[in-house]
Amino acid sequence: ELFAEPGSRVIAWRNGVRWERHLAAFRQPAGAAPAQRLRQGGVYLLTGGLGGIGGVMAEWLAREYRAKLVLVGRTPLPQRSDWDDWLDKHEANDSISQAIQKVRQLEKLGATVLPVAADVAVAERMKEVVAEARAAFKEINGVFHAAGVTRDNLIQLKSPRDIEDVFSAKVYGTLVLDEIFRDTALDFMVLFSSTSAYIAPTGQVDYVGASAFVNAFAESCRDQRKYPVTAVSWGIWKDVGMVGMLAAPTDAGQSETLPVKSPHFEHRLSSRDGLAKLELLTGKLSTTDWVINEHRLGGGEALLPGTGYLELIRAALAELGNTGPWQLSNLVFESPLFVNEDAPRAFRVSLRGDEQRWDVEVLAESDNADSFVRCVSARVTPSTLAAPALVALAEVEARCGDGAAVAAGASALRTRQEAHLKFGPRWRVLKRLNLGDKEALAHLQLPAEFVGDLPTNGLHPGVLDIATGCAMDLIPGYADQEVVQNLWAPISYRGLRYHAPIEADIYSWIRLASDGSVASDFAAFDVTITDVHGKVLVEVDRLTLRRLDGPWHAPKSEAAMAGSGGAGEPTAARAKPLSPGEVALRHNVSQGITPAEGLQALVRLLGGAMPAELIVSSMKVSDLIAQAESLTRASAASNDTRFSRPELDSDFAPPRDGFEKGLAELWGKLLGVEGVGIQDSFFDLGGHSLIAVRLFNEIADKFDVDLPMSVLLQTPTIEGLATLLRGDAYDEAAAAEGKPA
Repeated sequence: ELFAEPGSRVIAWRNGVRWERHLAAFRQPAGAAPAQRLRQGGVYLLTGGLGGIGGVMAEWLAREYRAKLVLVGRTPLPQRSDWDDWLDKHEANDSISQAIQKVRQLEKLGATVLPVAADVAVAERMKEVVAEARAAFKEINGVFHAAGVTRDNLIQLKSPRDIEDVFSAKVYGTLVLDEIFRDTALDFMVLFSSTSAYIAPTGQVDYVGASAFVNAFAESCRDQRKYPVTAVSWGIWKDVGMVGMLAAPTDAGQSETLPVKSPHFEHRLSSRDGLAKLELLTGKLSTTDWVINEHRLGGGEALLPGTGYLELIRAALAELGNTGPWQLSNLVFESPLFVNEDAPRAFRVSLRGDEQRWDVEVLAESDNADSFVRCVSARVTPSTLAAPALVALAEVEARCGDGAAVAAGASALRTRQEAHLKFGPRWRVLKRLNLGDKEALAHLQLPAEFVGDLPTNGLHPGVLDIATGCAMDLIPGYADQEVVQNLWAPISYRGLRYHAPIEADIYSWIRLASDGSVASDFAAFDVTITDVHGKVLVEVDRLTLRRLDGPWHAPKSEAAMAGSGGAGEPTAARAKPLSPGEVALRHNVSQGITPAEGLQALVRLLGGAMPAELIVSSMKVSDLIAQAESLTRASAASNDTRFSRPELDSDFAPPRDGFEKGLAELWGKLLGVEGVGIQDSFFDLGGHSLIAVRLFNEIADKFDVDLPMSVLLQTPTIEGLATLLRGDAYDEAAAAEGKPA
């Protein structure tokens, strides 16, 4: 058994006999008994009842049973007396506005609705919710636990928080509900699980485990509760929840859409799957858009500037009602977004999470228009940021000295970067530049004829591009380079804090945040953008740039170049066809459970004996298991996501202390290598600049130490980096735990 091919099978050996679980499909007759356990006017508690499958159930209970619904979600709603005022002051696509409208829709269908904000995994809060429901409706007759979230990713890329997010509703929430209702004479408790527990799809190790827990829990309750407990393992639903959205055709018009306010977008698609939300904003970019037309390479190729992605993210957050302040972390440029002269290019901004945290991606349509490639990824946290102190602009200017470069009249200063880039008039904003010792102060003014851009461009790409990139001369040796070697391009932002929109007249205080000279190929800057009085508008932490070797050109064929803004690693990303997994997902969704079929299955369940577990799928689960096994093998064969340590010039040397063990863990996770030695070169193991960005972000998070990426060129081994992390004041006990001196 241990040496058998990996597969999603359950095997048992009992008394020398081998047993293997098989699933047998059956169809209940169409004339099965109605849902006799449901009462007209009954009181039902639903977690996740405002979206996804839970939302379908809520509408059914309202329409067919005029039920009293206790809808549990994480987002608090204002007092009912304030709902009209809220709707008047907020856009229709605001998440709270949508929840209010959903409640009103249910009430029009005949329900009485009590919406409550709670985390189903927090026992004390859920006890308060149940007490509130009983005070309003006297009793609770049944429970539907539909809340849940997925965080698909390879196991080595999952964070503990991602896993806890998945476990929270499914595992802890189930236990909390059982604790509260164990001694209550409910009519039933239905727990929503997933066929993922059987299929075991790649990237869902936590969701598979959580769903399997729900199934096992329901089985353990057999004859142990005063009411029947059933876990329903749902298959993929068609046109419901996140999966349906992700598999939708690129033509957003074929899906239900919401209106948008920003001119950057054409459509917005919004979905909720339990506790998680997915927001997709779609649009197209062409050379008629100034952000594309006025930002070109020396050869004339048009592409979206790095700051253009920041503006798209800002605009997407504004569509969701988050106008600021907010903070962004670990933005990485992965693939450039070139636009041909004769063909607009579709893009998507994807936000997955909730109002407390969004995982954001910007994706562009591939050349063959059948898939999307990720250009940028980041994490955004909407928050109430404390207003920073005013920047003493006069003091900064004094430190920078008297040798300022000043533009004459209405003209603008030009940077050395323009030897490789063709900027339009919206980039002609640099009026004055004072260069000091590792810091600079720039004065920028947007020409009057373009001030009209600002209301819809809070992070104006042209102004922000120059504000963050005009002081390259701070890099030691930069001014002495040959012009042909001078193109530097952004590869990451460690962080960005957005306080207020950029104005027409601003100052940019730029500090060199990296050590080393131009020869290191990497440089990092911290930037603070203020109004003319020193009020902080935007703060940038460690904008990292990389020097490119020679001039950069757009790809001549369907093979594109990765690393937006010039990371310079070759890839075929833009021409990438649909993967086998994407093809399978689209097919499975097209064959998925319709809302009518799902409700019919639920009616039959509640009208019958209610087994401990029920699988509801529109496709044979055994076929889906075989499909998942095949896709897993294909993915492993094509991507080499995890492989043994290759033959290297260095012998394997195991990590010794906390620093080396911590670094080895990061290298193994990011490079997909088993058994990394402390003397193995990062580059010999397949590392490149994009992985280096993620590595140094994780080093900063894990060890609370900021190292410039250039050190990887001098010390590309775990042993060398660990020496830097330990510091001069070496302490053996601290090193054992991986704590910097």
